[in-house]
Amino acid sequence: MTVKDNAVLISTLYAYWGGVPSMLGFIIRILEEKGFEPYLASYMPFGIYPKLSVPFFALPLGRRPGIKQYLYADKWQATGIGAWFPELEFTHYQPTHHWRDLMERFRYHVLVSGNCLGAWPFVKTGRPFLAWVATSWHEDRKDRIRTFPWHRKLLDTQINSRFLCRQERAILRSGSILALSHYTRRSLEAIAGPGCVADVMPMPVDLDKFKPDSQQVVARRIGFTGRFDDPRKNIGLLLEAVALLRNRRPQVSVDLIGSHPSYELLERIRTLNIESMINIPGPMQQDDLALSLKSMDLFVIPSHQEGLCISGLEALASGCPVISTRCGGPEEFICENHNGLLIDSNPKALAAAITRIIDDPSLRKKMAQGARSSMENNYAYSTQREIFWKAFCLTFPGAVQ
Repeated sequence: MTVKDNAVLISTLYAYWGGVPSMLGFIIRILEEKGFEPYLASYMPFGIYPKLSVPFFALPLGRRPGIKQYLYADKWQATGIGAWFPELEFTHYQPTHHWRDLMERFRYHVLVSGNCLGAWPFVKTGRPFLAWVATSWHEDRKDRIRTFPWHRKLLDTQINSRFLCRQERAILRSGSILALSHYTRRSLEAIAGPGCVADVMPMPVDLDKFKPDSQQVVARRIGFTGRFDDPRKNIGLLLEAVALLRNRRPQVSVDLIGSHPSYELLERIRTLNIESMINIPGPMQQDDLALSLKSMDLFVIPSHQEGLCISGLEALASGCPVISTRCGGPEEFICENHNGLLIDSNPKALAAAITRIIDDPSLRKKMAQGARSSMENNYAYSTQREIFWKAFCLTFPGAVQ
């Protein structure tokens, strides 16, 4: 089998929206600048392509895991791979023959994902790898677990968690690990021991794309971007804060940018009687998102937990002050009263912080200036590119520079 000298296999999450696609775009850009050819691979979620995986009920039918080849973002070659027994999450990245055949074609192996589990095929086959990780496995899913039915919680407690914890620890102790934030580094080292993380590499921001334009700002427009169906994002906190502002600040409007809204989300908005204050434009491409962020008076991160929160960085680069709960990653880039505010996770605290900024134009102007300067000083592309390339060359000494 022919192995290309410049081919890089990137194990990643099958997703087109959120932090991981932004991380992936950054890594692809670096690799292509250096003359490498990226190829993507991921577990293909059962809920999206059920025929690729073999759940328990399909075993008597003689079904076997399959693959789907496609173009990611209509540009990069990618393979989605099914799994045996997808109900058991620890099986998603077992190195089946599809994974092994694919890995044999590449000299370099990289993981870019929310947690590190996508590197399991590399570990099980003894391959050196470089992983860029946003959060720990537990932090990535603990809020989702709360929404599971009782039988799935039981399965998770008795089987999944035990295997996944072992996988995560083994991965962190096997490869070269880059953490998305210092918060992430502390979380990962608490699992696998001090020194398991080689370096911290925050997500850089495209400062040419995401930039301020004071003429475009719409007074009292609040922004949020993220996956509405991710319990970690805690979007209900923002909605409840807006409901508190309904009578006191009726001019407030909120742009919820992300996935398409579920029935439950729309029903909650109706129940709170804030339909007239909420705009849901749906998913946006990066260029459209950049235009939208320019128009926001402030941006809110209501999350329970964030490894970093790339959308918050993009808002700051756009000159938009950020209000965030104390949820991990944002605490590293929000400087109180300089580029935003940190609050306790309750609706009254969020409503008070929103009111403070929208009612004080001079404070908002000061924070907007601080927002942009903090990104220029700490999250430039060139700085993070050097961190990645140094780690890549240390992981793969034969890489052509």
